[in-house]
Amino acid sequence: MSQVAIRSILDIGGGIVDRQFFTEWEAVLENINNPNVKTDAVREITITLLFYFWKIKPSNKGTGIARILSSARSKLAQEPAEEGSLYLHRHPQALTLSAYSHNPQQSEFDFTAEKNSKVRPLHSNINKKEENDG
Repeated sequence: MSQVAIRSILDIGGGIVDRQFFTEWEAVLENINNPNVKTDAVREITITLLFYFWKIKPSNKGTGIARILSSARSKLAQEPAEEGSLYLHRHPQALTLSAYSHNPQQSEFDFTAEKNSKVRPLHSNINKKEENDG
């Protein structure tokens, strides 16, 4: 049986390092192509190789087998945080708090809980409170 010497990192584990690298490389390229992140931001790919040597049988020749664990991780540029706003209103009669979506085209803001109000809360428990009271 002929033995093949490992001449490159690409020979380790039948090419597993190569496959793991290119998986992360694709993620880096997708991240660079993402219009929401800076194209000139730094990205990083880290390849880790762990070697564990086992002797098959005691010998002074040091023959044995090595178990290799390989992993690749990438650090990508993050999308910037986005800012928005919402209105919070405390309903004194029901002792509840509601969150309302911010709409720049809305000239008035009526915080009433009337059924015919055009303003709808994103989250509120005022109607549940009224149902329990009724």
